[in-house]
Amino acid sequence: MLVDIAEDFEFIDGLESVTVVQAGTGKRQIVDSAFPSPVTARDAIGSDGTYRQGDMKFTLPAAKLPLFVPVAGDSIEAGGGVVWQIGAVETICFATQYRAWGKRADLNPATSAELKIFRPKHGKDESGAAVRKWLLWGVLAGHVNEAASVVEVESGRKRLKITHQIFITDPKSNDIQAGWQIKDKTGATWNCLRVTSKGNMGQATILDVEKSRTPVTD
Repeated sequence: MLVDIAEDFEFIDGLESVTVVQAGTGKRQIVDSAFPSPVTARDAIGSDGTYRQGDMKFTLPAAKLPLFVPVAGDSIEAGGGVVWQIGAVETICFATQYRAWGKRADLNPATSAELKIFRPKHGKDESGAAVRKWLLWGVLAGHVNEAASVVEVESGRKRLKITHQIFITDPKSNDIQAGWQIKDKTGATWNCLRVTSKGNMGQATILDVEKSRTPVTD
């Protein structure tokens, strides 16, 4: 006997109505039986630090998404006006549901920020001393989120603190590496400590960064 999982989903406690918004087109569709659940400690460990406690995952019935299937870069408007930026989407329950992983987007200075990406160039000055210059690699749209909790990572003999995470869905972001720097229009600058996700297979490139006290000059 076949079981209609989509119909059974309607009776799960804790469902709420959310609006899924498609990036670029602005198309909106209401999902009246979404199941939001906080990212657990086990989820955070399984994602290798990409998602943390304080982030959210939304289970969405496929039957409630007739206009488009959400992908990384889209957003979910939930209760209380909170907007969640989707960083990854997976198909579950025999393709009857989608699970969208999101981070709060309302902490961003704007829905989408224009970010300048700088790569380092190492060389020597006239005296032979090592110098480092920053070269503009490109300009991409991204989302800057404050980290739900400060995480320390090892870098040589230093312990650096991840203060923010940056989401970029442009495929070009695959080339960004740890050690690069990111700057927005306000002059705020972040040092990329590690790249926890690459922008492919419906994922966003996610950069773990530390806010710099010394802005990058063009």
